[in-house]
Parts: sequence; C-alpha cells; structure tokens
Amino acid sequence: MININEKWQNWEGEILVLHEGLKPNQTFGRDFAYKNVFVEDYTGDFGKFVKIKIYKIDGFNLYGFLK
Repeated sequence: MININEKWQNWEGEILVLHEGLKPNQTFGRDFAYKNVFVEDYTGDFGKFVKIKIYKIDGFNLYGFLK
C-alpha cells in the first residue's frame, strides 16, 4: 500500500504551532496543506510559525524537527 503522505518526507517549511503534543516537550501544528505535524523538543510559544523539516511519516501524521 502506498502512503499518500510519502511525498512529505524531507519537506522543509513553516507550520503553525497550535498546542501541546502527546509527549513532553512535543507540540502539534499544521502546515499550509493542513497536515498533522508533531515536533519534538519544542519549548516555544503556541500560535507562532516555526520552520521545520519532516523526518518521519506515520499514517496521517508527519514528524519533524526545528530548522
């Protein structure tokens, strides 16, 4: 089965940080295409745009790190 989100692998761009994620120091945000994006080791404010790079895809969720 092909994952429709595979094209997002290694994508770099901005997301809007919305709220805490499920893990400590994790945040949840959305990109311009309204994709779910989780970012580890985030300690900044919510409601801001941050630059990230996607390193992992798991179903509908994308995982990135700060650039």
